[in-house]
Amino acid sequence: MRKITLFLGLCCTLLAAIHVKAQNYICSGTPISSAAELTTGRYLISVYSKSKEGLLYWSNSSYYFYVSSTTASNKTGQTLDPAGADGNYMWDIVKAADGSFTIQSVKSGKYTSKMGPEGQGEGKHNTQTVDAGSANIGRYAISSLVNISDIPHFTIRMTNGTFGGDGTTPTYFHCNSGTPVTLGTSGEALHLSYWKDEITAIGSNTCVKMAFYPLISEANRISLTYDYQMNGVSVKTETVEASIDADFPDITLPYLCTASKPAGTATAEDEGTTKIINVTWNGPFEYSSTVDDAIWYQLTLHRHNFVMKNNSATQVSVIGSKGNGTENVGTLKNFTLDKNEHWAFVGDPFNGFQMYSRVGGRIVSATAASSTPFVSTADLNSSQVDKWIIIEQGLHTEWGDYTLENGFSVHLKGYPNLILNFSEANNRLQYWENNKDNGSTFIAWKDKLPSRTLNAFDGQTYASFYADYPVEVTSDNVQVYTGTVKGNTLNMTKAEDKIIPAGVGVVLIGDDGDATTAALSIANSKGTLAPGSIEGTTVNLPITGFQDRYLVLGPSTDEVPTLGFYQPTATTIPAYKAYIPLTSGSVRGFNFNFDGTTTAIDNATLSTEKAQGIYDLSGRRVSKAGKGIYIMGGKKIYVK
Repeated sequence: MRKITLFLGLCCTLLAAIHVKAQNYICSGTPISSAAELTTGRYLISVYSKSKEGLLYWSNSSYYFYVSSTTASNKTGQTLDPAGADGNYMWDIVKAADGSFTIQSVKSGKYTSKMGPEGQGEGKHNTQTVDAGSANIGRYAISSLVNISDIPHFTIRMTNGTFGGDGTTPTYFHCNSGTPVTLGTSGEALHLSYWKDEITAIGSNTCVKMAFYPLISEANRISLTYDYQMNGVSVKTETVEASIDADFPDITLPYLCTASKPAGTATAEDEGTTKIINVTWNGPFEYSSTVDDAIWYQLTLHRHNFVMKNNSATQVSVIGSKGNGTENVGTLKNFTLDKNEHWAFVGDPFNGFQMYSRVGGRIVSATAASSTPFVSTADLNSSQVDKWIIIEQGLHTEWGDYTLENGFSVHLKGYPNLILNFSEANNRLQYWENNKDNGSTFIAWKDKLPSRTLNAFDGQTYASFYADYPVEVTSDNVQVYTGTVKGNTLNMTKAEDKIIPAGVGVVLIGDDGDATTAALSIANSKGTLAPGSIEGTTVNLPITGFQDRYLVLGPSTDEVPTLGFYQPTATTIPAYKAYIPLTSGSVRGFNFNFDGTTTAIDNATLSTEKAQGIYDLSGRRVSKAGKGIYIMGGKKIYVK
């Protein structure tokens, strides 16, 4: 019986050994995206420090934990054997109820240690390897999220030790020494250490940012596809690895997007399936899939004081003045009606946005920090990028710390260190490498076009207007009309949507004398108002010697003036004003006809109204009306 028992025990031992060896793992390539997603389990840990990235590994050393030149992408999708060389890259994390966790090498069973004695290495305390059960095992917590190339990384704070053992100063993972090296080599190499500063910038500092890639047991592994869709359109597909009977893998979303991962747990039947992930964009502007249906904005930077303008093929100008910091944060400067100040975002948050100018082309940049972004319609060359990634709000640091509502910053896609900023020295876009503040913070506006002043006449207010892009009138008490010449009258048509289409001259009319201005906004649609006889100009139009070929809005020169379009006395028609062009100088002007009706009165009544001015259908003023149709007070009058 003893021999049988020994034999069975040996068999069990062998089976257990076989079982352990069979427990290979797969790295899905999808890191955790929040502190809550870090759970007890097995991981690859990617370390970013000194502008370099590599996997944390056990080097068969009795002292340090190193960073390898091998990256997470090198291991993604591979079968990883913890008993082999891959075990050097694997780490077991055990998370406690308070959220703190330990880090243990799968290959060696060694843990990262607490910080060494005060003064060691002038405060740069290297992690030491300690055994299970040691009182010197380090415990950690995730501190800050830092996105590096759109991959979530985290700064890591020690929870059971302080810097130098002073009891108060927090200590963080840093890296000491030189460049990452290949596993097994010696010499200068990045290895984990501790320091008191938490630095979230992604430049060449030593403060470590870690990305945690969960490993999935191959025996329980299934593969499926996440199809990320926005407004019913697929923008990205992602193959993910899941464990049977475990929650579905977390989704990866760009900044300012929200969505939910599939509910429930994965089953064997989910192998090879596609899960639709409906994503919502919560950003501060609308975007389009093509420039043909673009939604246009004006853009400001730095406390609203600088307006972005496309005015050359070599740079993007930033027009404005910095001020002294005493202005209200809502004060806006230098907006004009010039469409060179209009920009649109084409693309999507996953793949990046092209920033188009309304006058043609999109912002292009080379990939060096010294490059100057410029507007181009040409194809890209190998050193250029034309897409931009939205990142978090910039923080104002010069006149007090606050964030600008709806503010956002952008970096060149694939180059998170190249963050767009304005150059105060030469008023153009440039890069602030690895940093940002409100000088790097854009705000997109649609409702900040300059308003139009309305001039009073006969109890109402009026102004003409013209633009070469659609404009919406947002004042409740101001209406929009265009006019079409028919015979000797100008028949007026109202824009029910209050949108002024591109290239359509209009008359803005206040409902009463209290409407002194018309507020304007860049329109979302083209508008429904059909073109009439009224045109206009976006530049100051000289008409010296040709005044008889134009009619402009204003009162007539009659003894009792009426409002309409008449020959001007000025030598220039101002920009963004409307006019009616003439082929000859024989037409004196047109009164308005708003309702298209003719009112019948008798001659006796008309004679008592002659002070208002009476005109025949040729536009000539008459002193006495006979039988027929005349124009009085802007209306057709039939005299019986």
